[in-house]
Amino acid sequence: VQDYASELEIKQPSLENQGPRSLELIEKHAILNAIEASAGNKSEAARILGINRKTLYKKLKAYGVE
Repeated sequence: VQDYASELEIKQPSLENQGPRSLELIEKHAILNAIEASAGNKSEAARILGINRKTLYKKLKAYGVE
């Protein structure tokens, strides 16, 4: 598996001084950062995240982001 994060600069949320965070919140931020890093290209964002496009769309819908 290639490390696509090294191809694009993806913002990593700082976990310091933010208190407890849920896995869902971390995942949501990772998805939004990948979409931003891919200039809105959701197929590219899914590739960066290592998931298929259908999974990305399901997660976006679940998080209320479309």
